[in-house]
Order: sequence, then C-alpha cells, then structure tokens
Amino acid sequence: MGICKIMLFLFNSFPIPFIILALFIFKYINLFHIIIAYFSYCLYWQLFTKVKFYYTKNKKNDEIIKNCPSILNPHYKPHIFLPFCISQMIICEFWHPKKAKQLVYDVQNINNNGTKLYWARFSDIKKENSNEPILLVFPGMTGIVEDGYVQNIVIEGIYKGYNVVIFKMRILDEDFKLNETFKLYDEIDEAVDAIFQKYKNPKIYAISGSYGANNLVHYLGRINSKRKKIKAAISISNPYDMELCERLLEDTFFSWLITYLERKNFKKIKKGVEDFKNIVNINTEYIAKCDDMKSYDEEFSRKIFGFKSADDYYRSISALRVLDKVNIPLLCINSKDDGLTSFRAIPYDDIRLNENIFLLVSDKGAHMCFFSNEILFGLRQWHLKPIFEFLSSCQKFSEEM
Repeated sequence: MGICKIMLFLFNSFPIPFIILALFIFKYINLFHIIIAYFSYCLYWQLFTKVKFYYTKNKKNDEIIKNCPSILNPHYKPHIFLPFCISQMIICEFWHPKKAKQLVYDVQNINNNGTKLYWARFSDIKKENSNEPILLVFPGMTGIVEDGYVQNIVIEGIYKGYNVVIFKMRILDEDFKLNETFKLYDEIDEAVDAIFQKYKNPKIYAISGSYGANNLVHYLGRINSKRKKIKAAISISNPYDMELCERLLEDTFFSWLITYLERKNFKKIKKGVEDFKNIVNINTEYIAKCDDMKSYDEEFSRKIFGFKSADDYYRSISALRVLDKVNIPLLCINSKDDGLTSFRAIPYDDIRLNENIFLLVSDKGAHMCFFSNEILFGLRQWHLKPIFEFLSSCQKFSEEM
C-alpha cells in the first residue's frame, strides 16, 4: 500500500487529529492548547455520555428486566483517560484480566474438520459441575480464546456459576479441513448438539460479540427459533447489516484493520485450503496482498461458503435478515462510537418489532470495549453488569414458568 493511500484512509478515519496536527505544525496552536482540548474532551464525555434502552413493554419483558438495574437505569461513563474509540480498542487488544493466567481449557473436538469447544475452568478446579447452566461464548473475527475481552467474559461467567465453553469455528483453527457442504450455521448447530450429548438437557445461554454476534443471532433466527436449545442470548457490537457496514468502512483505517486480521486468520488455515483446491479454487497469493475487506471476502469468504459474490455473502449472512424470527430473550449492546460496526447499521425498527429483543445503545464504548471510569488506574468493562443481570433474570424467569 502506497504512502499516499495510507495517509488518505488515516485522514478519512481520523480527520480531527490530522487537522489538529496541521494547526500544530503551522504554529496556530501549541502543545498546551492540545492538552487543554484533550482534557476538556474527556470531561465532556464524563458529563454527557448517555445509554438509551429500547424494548417492548409487556408483562413478560417487565418481569425479565425488573431485577436488572444496569439495564433499566443504565449508567456508563467511559474511562476518563480513554475517551476515544481507537484508544479503547488499542488497550483492549493488549489487555488481559488478572485472573486470566489461572484459566485452563479442556478441548473437545466436535468433528475432524477443525470445529472445537474449549471448556474453561480455573487451574485449581479439576472438573466442571454438570448441574450448572452452560454459557456458550462465541469469539469475534479473530476467534482467539486468549483475547482479553473473551477471558473477561469467561472469568465472570465462572464466578456467576456457569459452565463456560468457547465455540471455535473451524475456519479459524489450524486443523481446518474443507468439504463440499461447509455451512457456518450448521457447524454452530453441531456444536450445540455436542453440548447436549455431553450433558442431559442442559440449559444453554449464549454470548458473543462483533462478527461472532452476527453469526450467533443469525443462528438464533434460522435454526434455534425451531429447536430452542439456547434459552437466552447476548449480542455485543453486532454489525447486523454486513453489506452496509462494509460500505461505511470503505477507504478507512478500520477496513484495513479488519483485512489485516482476516489475512492473519488465513495464515492459520492456508494449508487446509490448499489441500482442497479441488473443492474451491482460491488464489492464496492474492489474499496475502489484499488491503481492503471486500477484496478479501470476494476472493475467500464468499467462495468458501459458496456465495455468488461478496455482496451476496454479506446480505445472506447478515443478522438483520432473521431478527424477526428470534424467539428467545436477546439483549443487544451497541456503541455509537464503534469504529468497526457503525451505529448507522443498528436496525432500530426491526428490533422494536420483535418483542423478544432488548437493546442498549451507548454514546461511548468503542468496539467490544466499554471500559468504564469505575477504577481510575485500572480497567473494568461496564457491559458485564447488564449482561449477567439479564442472563440471571432470564434463568429465574424460565424456572418460574
């Protein structure tokens, strides 16, 4: 990628910092002005960040949320030193909760193609309690079990009394193998069935973020609406409309970032793809040079899943298409400053039309971050409060029915 193109999409993504830098270079402002402006911005969002809650008011929903104070009266203020989306995302990339080192995973192979379940526990606990409800976690695009935001959900889930298991798509695993009938949502269903084989009539609750949240909600509408094996679910930073999000990201830093992560994932499964060129012909050399999301998905994603084009792929897998079919309690959490999944793609009307869906939209929070000001010199993710209040209330509600 040429230096001019890099500068252009950085400017498209972050115009204000570039303007401030230009003013500083030409000495219209000095460092003192920049520091004052930064802290003024931090203070502004401490005072004015709001979270809006949308849901269909009826007896069932009122019963579910009556014990969820973080949802009924949401109060989130971003970490005072991390008011920007990109700053929260950078910190989130390298941050790991304190208890993360005590996590160990018992790996369960679902099939011979690379689909796996990672059963999480603390190192001093030998075996999970079979009587506890299951918390099924879907990581985002990277699919990395060791991501800090995944670990934080896992740790909180264990503390709240869940058997926590992480689903890893085979398209993100080094043991990837390809066959003619590779359908993502059937793979999820296969993993859910594996949990039912492991436990007798388990109560499964699911949680996911980003691309994984899109896949989870699509599964809830397409398959779980008929089978109801998952009792309630959480969606964080869901793109909802993949086609619209791709267009909004075009020629931005975040498009490059997603493509970089996709190329990084592809390196893990490159051999598995090359071994099955008789099934699908993918130009691996071209993929290594892709610098935008659509080019990558045109050459790889749409071919691997059997779609006619990248746009066809985006439209077909978007959660937006099946929101009306979701028939279990679903809490969605989004942020207006999310750089990867634009708030413009949030389908407010479709969500309002489905009485099973609850929506929290915050002014700040970035993508899967939501670092709050509860700890001045530490990191705590706000969205875990409404998540586990909601799941606990859904669990009690289903037991009382």
